[in-house]
Amino acid sequence: DEVSDKLDILIAEFPKSITCNNLLGMLSLHTKKFDDAKNYFDIAYKNGSDLKVYNNNLSIIYSTKGSDLFALEDYSEALNYFLSAIKQGPLNPLINYINVHKCYRKLDDFEAAEMVLFDAVNIVPNSFIIYYHLFEMEMERGQYDKALNYANKSYELSSNFDDSFNKLPL
Repeated sequence: DEVSDKLDILIAEFPKSITCNNLLGMLSLHTKKFDDAKNYFDIAYKNGSDLKVYNNNLSIIYSTKGSDLFALEDYSEALNYFLSAIKQGPLNPLINYINVHKCYRKLDDFEAAEMVLFDAVNIVPNSFIIYYHLFEMEMERGQYDKALNYANKSYELSSNFDDSFNKLPL
């Protein structure tokens, strides 16, 4: 196809380009060619790409594999990939924490599911999404008093988010 041909020309002309290799890595990731994606990210890193960018890219590979396995209801293996994504040091780890939480819930390990979200609160203390997932879990467990507390906290934080957003000078 025409786009692939242009990308092949681009990488042939600029084989050490960090931008080109990261772009090709993301495109490979999008088409589920995980090994190709990692190879492109490795080349970009060897040619000077920032370590944080490299780790984030690898985290995205693990997270994508985890999401694919979660969709196939292989929660134990998905959990392993999501934990690897967190360990890799993503720039925004919250989605991975939530995915780990969801895996633990599917595996009926509610204590671990709760602990993961409390870890996430330490990283992103004002995330209403974390409290929403705690609310959802407690509803599932029939712990309605705890669920109500989490719902209120989620609402309080989301209201603050909405208020902050509405105050932006747009």
